[in-house]
Amino acid sequence: MADELIALREFGLSEKEATVYLTLLREGPSTVTPLISKTQLQRGSLYDILERLIEKGIVSYVIAANRKNFQAVDPKRLLALIEAKHQRIEEALPSLLNLQKKGDTSVYILKGRKAFKSLYLEVLKDKTVKMLMGAKGGLITALGDVFYSQFQEIRRNETKDKVLLVCSEKLRGSSFLAEIPFCEVRFVPEELDTPSHTLVYGNRVIIHIFEETPIAIVIESEQVTKSYTNLFNNLWRMAKK
Repeated sequence: MADELIALREFGLSEKEATVYLTLLREGPSTVTPLISKTQLQRGSLYDILERLIEKGIVSYVIAANRKNFQAVDPKRLLALIEAKHQRIEEALPSLLNLQKKGDTSVYILKGRKAFKSLYLEVLKDKTVKMLMGAKGGLITALGDVFYSQFQEIRRNETKDKVLLVCSEKLRGSSFLAEIPFCEVRFVPEELDTPSHTLVYGNRVIIHIFEETPIAIVIESEQVTKSYTNLFNNLWRMAKK
């Protein structure tokens, strides 16, 4: 049940809310007393959680013999709720953008696999040429094998954006390079390779730090992007096919 619990946490439920929903899904309609036994939650806490789940639209109830019988909604309903949230954000986006304080440079830091996945879903939306320096395969681990494969498959079949990649000569022949679609690779001596995996596109520079918890430093700036583009172009001219 761990995978289902993680998925529900990513959906926006707390651990206790997810536990109650999964219990109702597995056991079927239930009154509060059996749920207390199954979830090991206090009665007052359980009522609060059920109320929140009802407000979120993923638990309902019917009254039988003067008692509420709670039941989980069809899991497919969760997708409809996600789509509804997405639509509300899209409708509000113009107003949100107008509220955003504009500046020459924006810098923010993202940590963890979930944040990396969200970041690379944004990357997919941009079809401009991507310039990549210092790739060593760490992105596969940061995104997870399944998501990384899906990401490259979307690039291959839908976005078809071109990637120019400069990396160390010692990586020549590496399998992960061959798996990147629409990618032209050039190699530099190891001492000229950049120490970090850096992606440059549009007005963005993304510097990756692949530790146990991966970190991405995202810089949105025309000036910074221009500087990194110049760095990339210099390496590209020196690099060998």
